[in-house]
Amino acid sequence: MKVIDSKEFEKVIKSEDLIIIDLYADWCVPCKSLEPVLNKLSNEFENVKFYKVNVEKSPEIAARFHISSIPYLLFFKNGKV
Repeated sequence: MKVIDSKEFEKVIKSEDLIIIDLYADWCVPCKSLEPVLNKLSNEFENVKFYKVNVEKSPEIAARFHISSIPYLLFFKNGKV
C-alpha cells in the first residue's frame, strides 16, 4: 500500500476505481494489526486501490472527515465517500 499525503489525496480520491484509504498513525497498535489484513486484501483485489494516510503528518484530512479515532477506513469512488 502506498502512503500518500495531503497533496496526493485529492488526485487519488477522484479516481474511477474503488479507493480504500487507511488513516493511521505510527504509534497506533490497532493500526499495525490492521496493516497485514489490508496488505493481503490489496493483493487479492487488484481492481481496488489501497492507500494509507498518516493522520499526524496530514491532520487536515482527519479533520475534514471528522475522524476522532484510528484506524479508520474511507472508501471512495469517483471522488465520493
